Parts: sequence; structure tokens; C-alpha cells
Amino acid sequence: MTGQVQPTPEQLRAALAPAARVNIEAAPGSGKTTVAAERFGMYRFRPGVDARGVLALSFTKSARQELADRVRARWGARALAAPHAALTFDRLHQLMLETLLEQNLITWIHTGDRGDPLDSWRGASGARRLNTGDARWVAKIKGAKVSYGATPAPARGFWMSTGGGIQAQLEGGACTHEDVRALVHDALATPALRASLLTWLTMRFQAVIVTRSTTPTVKTSASSSCSAKQACR
Repeated sequence: MTGQVQPTPEQLRAALAPAARVNIEAAPGSGKTTVAAERFGMYRFRPGVDARGVLALSFTKSARQELADRVRARWGARALAAPHAALTFDRLHQLMLETLLEQNLITWIHTGDRGDPLDSWRGASGARRLNTGDARWVAKIKGAKVSYGATPAPARGFWMSTGGGIQAQLEGGACTHEDVRALVHDALATPALRASLLTWLTMRFQAVIVTRSTTPTVKTSASSSCSAKQACR
């Protein structure tokens, strides 16, 4: 198949490692994505009756696209057909939040339609450039409702600078990916919501393949080749 990258024997040993949790250590350009695509196929096409999907996760849209292209080149156009998927973490967080809302485990302060999360508040009413450590306002879960609160800005950028600003945006159905991440963080810190999300994930996916340039799943090291290690967690 055009564009297909054939894994080396060492990459195959890493991709087919029998441990349920495997940490791939690799130097830049040594084949992390190739190994991830191969391991995706191992779970996707292994014999058995598990009808759940395999999820490939990446931190950026470009990395997600690269992995999806590699999976399709290696395993065919239908390799990512539902219930299998290649997503960014931001998209997964969005699905997790939607699950909590659909199950009425939490409620939004706006009952109308919500738009897709924005990349940032730049240009939005109520937002201004803040320095690292300045008070910025983000979405929070309080009780079983989506609310808001102040936390230090993690970096210089455009943030909501007042509670009234973030309230108006949330009531209008708007939020950023940072707000979604904050809401999922709060949900995972709440035992009942965490249990619901874990149930949703385990019922939907049999395996998760994560690609990134640092730990925990794919990390850069002094090694010039891919190796597999059991992640003892």
C-alpha cells in the first residue's frame, strides 16, 4: 500500500509486547508513530469477541492526523471505523464532559446550544492579556453545576479577567478547551463523577494508545531505537 511504513523487527517486538501496559522509549525519528500504529492494529484486529473500540490519543491535531494516516496506511481505510477512533486529548475531554451532561450528572448554566470550545479567549468580550500568576477566571464544577472560579494564570496569554466576564460567556454557551480541561479535572476529583467517566471509558474502549514526545507512553531518551517496558502503575 502506498505510504505504508514497514516496522523493523525491533519495532515489532515493542508493538507486540504482551504486557497490558507498555511504555515505549524512543529517540526522535526512531519510529514512535510506527510502533503506535502497529500496536493499534494488534488490538484492533486480534481474534476475540471484544466489540469495544481501540482509541489512539495524541496531544495535537497534527500528531493525531499523522497517527491516523499511519494507521490507515498500515491497516486499511476502515481501521478507524466506529467504534475505533483517533482523537486529540482535547476532543476526548469534550466527549467526557458531554457524557456527564447527557447523563444529567452535572448541569450547564446555559440551557441552549453550546458551540465548540474555542482555542483561546483572544478577542472575546471580558478577556484581556494577563501575566503568569495573575488571577484568571475559568469554568469550575461546584456541586453538580458548571460554575466558575479564579485561579492563577499558568502562562502569559488572553484569559477571562473577571467573574462577570466568564459568567456571561458560559451563560451564552461559550467556553475554551482550557475550561473543558478544568471541568474534567474537577469531575475526576469527584468520586461519583470519576466512577461514571471510568465506566464510560471502559465500556467504550478496550485499549488506549497514547503518543507524545515525553513520558508516560512515548518518551524521548538517549536510546536510538524503540524498546518496550511494562508500565508498573
